[in-house]
Amino acid sequence: MSSQTRCVVLLLPLVRRVRTGQIARLVFQAACCCAVALSSAEGFKMDTTTIASIASIVGVLGIGFSYMRDRLKGAEELGQLKQQIKTLESQVSHYNGRFETTSNKMDKVLQKLHKIEAWIHNLEK
Repeated sequence: MSSQTRCVVLLLPLVRRVRTGQIARLVFQAACCCAVALSSAEGFKMDTTTIASIASIVGVLGIGFSYMRDRLKGAEELGQLKQQIKTLESQVSHYNGRFETTSNKMDKVLQKLHKIEAWIHNLEK
């Protein structure tokens, strides 16, 4: 197994557990895993500056990954909110139509009631 494959195999469980607050710890673990995998490769010796460089690169990648994941989550929530707004708007238009129908019927009832009152008033005279 090549050192790159070992590095990927060691990093996969870490990437699956990433949370925004865990980035720093996971970056350090990933850098250590990469350093161990690369240093165990035949004929490849690693010093502390190389490990620090790998940690910096992995850290930048981890922060970018976290940022993109948060943006995607925000976009998904925004899409859900837009869908809820559309649903509520359709419900409002439905209820507005029902309110208009009820209001028209009430107006007709009031007109009939006024006619009846006028008719009763004429009978009393």
